[in-house]
Amino acid sequence: MRHSTATHPYYFYPRVGPVLAIGTVVECWIGVTNESGRRTVRVAGRLKIAHVPELLIACAGSAMLTLDLSDLISADMAGIEALRRMRTDGAILVGTPGYIHLKIADKVSD
Repeated sequence: MRHSTATHPYYFYPRVGPVLAIGTVVECWIGVTNESGRRTVRVAGRLKIAHVPELLIACAGSAMLTLDLSDLISADMAGIEALRRMRTDGAILVGTPGYIHLKIADKVSD
């Protein structure tokens, strides 16, 4: 049996759903604040090799550096290595997710 447009079940249930904005997806966000001589660099999202130069620039030239990794979701090997180097150079890492902390500490124990 054929349905007319008016009686077809989907006629009464138009496609509903969220409208997605078309734009650029931000994989990694790096923010910098300076207070009382201490620089805090906050990293959020997915830290990949493409973001490491920006992270190094954000951290450069600060004698007292804190890296806030509370919103870091993941990091590739280049990102992990950059975080290791900064920690070795004296940066304080705060809010490090457990599995990223294990990856950073892994090479130290080798």
